[in-house]
Amino acid sequence: MYALASADSDKVEAVLSHYEAGGTMTVVEAKAFVGDGGADAAPTAEAVDIGGPEGVRAMVKAKLSTTLPEVMNHMQRILAAILEALDEHHRGVRVKKGVLADRIVNEVRLTRSKIENLAFTASPNPHGLEWKVFPDTPSGETGWGRFSSLFYTMGDKDYWKDPLGDWLIDEVIPALEWGLGAKLAGAVRAADAKRLDEIAAAETKAKAERRKAARAERVSAGRKAKAPRRGAKTSAAPEASAVPTQTVGPKGRKKAA
Repeated sequence: MYALASADSDKVEAVLSHYEAGGTMTVVEAKAFVGDGGADAAPTAEAVDIGGPEGVRAMVKAKLSTTLPEVMNHMQRILAAILEALDEHHRGVRVKKGVLADRIVNEVRLTRSKIENLAFTASPNPHGLEWKVFPDTPSGETGWGRFSSLFYTMGDKDYWKDPLGDWLIDEVIPALEWGLGAKLAGAVRAADAKRLDEIAAAETKAKAERRKAARAERVSAGRKAKAPRRGAKTSAAPEASAVPTQTVGPKGRKKAA
């Protein structure tokens, strides 16, 4: 409904008619319908219920509308995980291969498989079983051919190159950003910059708290050092009395000493 709020009245009527006929529409489809390319995205019956070449095109279109966002989400998560793992590399520490592999390998395999299924041509198997087809990967001289080859390597950590940090920076990240495009890659970079700012702010706050605690400890220690010990005398002994003492003379008279 938010997507349709800015649509022309004829498009709104078309959507209402579509729903009245029992149809549905995803958010992605609604946005596409409202956008400039809306003429090609007009709501129709379920794609699987349309015959002829029109039905095939409708199924392809439905597949594209759902699978493409998933592919981009996979790639964004892969890029974000790699940027985070490289924090150690920038501190001069080796990237933990096993930890990173656990985070991205499945995402990498899903991304490659979905792109192949979505965009690559299917060709007969040249090694027998002529009825079986497989994705015909573009030439390695093309951008997507190189992308597919790299993702094949990334799908198994045993094939990852050393030093790992340099390989991620020099080859993997540029390929991911190329595959995502400037807008989506920029969103990941912005989120990572925010993450780093939050880490820096937390470290600054922790240092300030440690300094404050150290000062408080020094002040407390100084006060304890100045405090009198329990049982210690707190004043000097009283002076001898100034009253003169008396002695008894030989005849029993008292005389001052």
